[in-house]
Amino acid sequence: MTRYDYKGNSTAAKRTFGRNFLLSTVAATALLALTVPAQAANDANKNAVFGVINILTPAFNKNSASQTVTFNNKSIEVRTTATSTTTRTSSGSSTTSAANGTPATANSDTMLLVKVDGKVIHDGRIGNVRGSTLKGLLDAVGLEPTKSANAVATQSVRAATNVTTQTISNRISSFLAKTLRGPKQAAEITLGQGMSGGDGDRKIGVWSNFNHNWLSNDNTNKVSTGRLVSGTAGIDYMVSDQFLFGIALSGENTYIDTTYNNGTKDSTGFGISPYFGAKFLDGKLIYDFMFGYGRLGNAQTELDRLIEYSYGTTRWTSATNLNYTFTSGNASFTPGIGLNFATEDMPALTDSAGFERPQSRTFVGDIKFGAKAAYDWNAFEFYTSHYYFYDAVPWFSNNSHKGDSTGELVSSVGIDWSVTDRITGTIEGSYTFLNEKVGNTGIAAALRVAF
Repeated sequence: MTRYDYKGNSTAAKRTFGRNFLLSTVAATALLALTVPAQAANDANKNAVFGVINILTPAFNKNSASQTVTFNNKSIEVRTTATSTTTRTSSGSSTTSAANGTPATANSDTMLLVKVDGKVIHDGRIGNVRGSTLKGLLDAVGLEPTKSANAVATQSVRAATNVTTQTISNRISSFLAKTLRGPKQAAEITLGQGMSGGDGDRKIGVWSNFNHNWLSNDNTNKVSTGRLVSGTAGIDYMVSDQFLFGIALSGENTYIDTTYNNGTKDSTGFGISPYFGAKFLDGKLIYDFMFGYGRLGNAQTELDRLIEYSYGTTRWTSATNLNYTFTSGNASFTPGIGLNFATEDMPALTDSAGFERPQSRTFVGDIKFGAKAAYDWNAFEFYTSHYYFYDAVPWFSNNSHKGDSTGELVSSVGIDWSVTDRITGTIEGSYTFLNEKVGNTGIAAALRVAF
């Protein structure tokens, strides 16, 4: 999996943003110079440079003609000078102002000199700052902003994949196991009943599921917050008392504020997933498998929207699970193990600032193991589940999550309600533990109808 991280030393999130923003704004603001008068461009660039340096260090004096700051153990010198200019007054006389070496003003043709450890990065008019200046400056201090695009890609892809695969698996495995419990169900165990909430004579089940997840990442150079909203609908057919086939359609939107580069990531797409379920040992052993294809449109910004780019990605997912249910009266205990895989490809592109971003692939692979405990009471089933997702990416690739935890525990609590003998509803809440840097809190609601 290709990862996109900054290479700078670890710093607090706010200082990381301020420093990165400083390094990038010098060139990015020059884009404005193409569409506004030269004098206004000088003013905008000068104010942007001075303003962001103030974020970097409160000791910076914007009225000083020369300042030297330290970032990433590199000495960055920023010097502004004003060339001598001659202007005509209303009376016709001429005046000369802003001698070389004095602090630059908004009314002067400002010159900018940028050095890193004595190496000249830019020496010319501030309005002529271009993308090459930004690249040279970032390279000189050991940063690679063009590799920041997918710093949180693993988390977002992983979250979306787990939502879809777990939703489908729940329809097959978790609700199928329900048919083993209670005196009314003991005499009649059918795959269709577990899947769609109907009785044994009904072979078709229709269901829908809604999820909302709140995401966060506190890893250095990946600091971000966001949300994932998704919906899934499916239909399945019971070909026999033992086997079931179905297909699900899903839609999702992920929006993340990427604090580490003062930007955003907005992804919207759809997916289609055929699935299969089977029961053995009188329904106590349940196996499920799904395979999915998805297409997403992505729009990303960086540096307060000074850099923008959009692209399409293709996501492939697959998952398989094996569960065994133990029962005692109205109570049940279902341990299980599973595998989740997903890949998503980002094409090579050139962003709005002219930077080339290489093709990349995000790869997610989790080994899942845990258990679900449930208790039936009248028309309700109360349950809790706890599954550990172990990051298996290093087994298949040289790239891991690079700073993220190697796994996480996802715990959930929920209630199933058998509204009628044909309709069943579910509400569930989940929370991620054992990963202090990456957070995922979710709620879900589902409805199943049998025909």
